[in-house]
Amino acid sequence: MSLTGRIFCAPEAYQPPEGTLLYINIALNTWKGNQAFPQWIPAMEPAISKSDYDKLMAKLTELFETDPPGCIDCLTCSGKEKNVKAAVAKMVIEAPGWSSPARVEWEGYHAVGVGNGEDASSNPVDFGFDEHGHKCDVPAGDWPMPVWPPMGGNIVFSVPNPQLFDAWPRIMDGVAVAGRAVVADPQNIGQAVPAGAVVVQPAVMQREDDSLTKVKELKELLDMGAITQAEYDNKKTALLDKI
Repeated sequence: MSLTGRIFCAPEAYQPPEGTLLYINIALNTWKGNQAFPQWIPAMEPAISKSDYDKLMAKLTELFETDPPGCIDCLTCSGKEKNVKAAVAKMVIEAPGWSSPARVEWEGYHAVGVGNGEDASSNPVDFGFDEHGHKCDVPAGDWPMPVWPPMGGNIVFSVPNPQLFDAWPRIMDGVAVAGRAVVADPQNIGQAVPAGAVVVQPAVMQREDDSLTKVKELKELLDMGAITQAEYDNKKTALLDKI
């Protein structure tokens, strides 16, 4: 599962004394048309408004789409890596509207809460989760390995609301944990679930996320010329019908 275009709540060990630390994963695949920027969610309001956030994402989109630097390896080989990272950091740091300083991290990841290839910890606060409740992990042999931070580039900022950490959706072994119902719309993070809200089972959310990820992978194959437009359209329709 791709990490780019997702908002993650950091594990408890990384959280500041006050507030809730969030990571917006913005750079894993920088080919034109493949960069994904997550939508603003109300839980971010104390840190940055939707208007200011959308303006920042628009600037980042223009940066990656006007002169796409290619994949991460291409960045390094072409010598663009330093310049692109500096441009992204400058845009984020200087963006208006942050209630507290934001930064950009380009760090490698490491395993968290694991032992003998399996989850050693059963405590959900030991892991990072995205806005849909999915654990931050990477493929590792026969099972996904929980890691932190999300690989690639991340916009890191603190929301001045420590309760957000407890309210963040988390799914462990297919079950929603931390005392919060999993609802279809991640816009409800940190808010009370309204009466009559449709509760989506974790398996359904996983199927939706997997189908969208496969569509992105098909688009990459189309851009590379590995499949035809007709093949892409047919497979895309079949995948979207499963959602």
